[in-house]
Amino acid sequence: MATEEGAQSRLDDIIDSVVRDQVSSSELIELVRSASLEIPEAEVLKEVPAEPEEEIKKEITRGREEITRTILAEARKIIP
Repeated sequence: MATEEGAQSRLDDIIDSVVRDQVSSSELIELVRSASLEIPEAEVLKEVPAEPEEEIKKEITRGREEITRTILAEARKIIP
């Protein structure tokens, strides 16, 4: 017999799997930054070391919001 606890456990497994897939297939910067982040002006970036500055300026193609939407869409496909 199915129980609420069993259903919650199944949902947890599905969501955990989908989140793991999305996290492993995405760059860290895509997971933590918003695609709509505005890059600081050059004056502010003068105080940032060169290597992190390149990461700051890196274009975000998906961003965390899009990844979150993808996670929800993929989970919905699996949930009966």
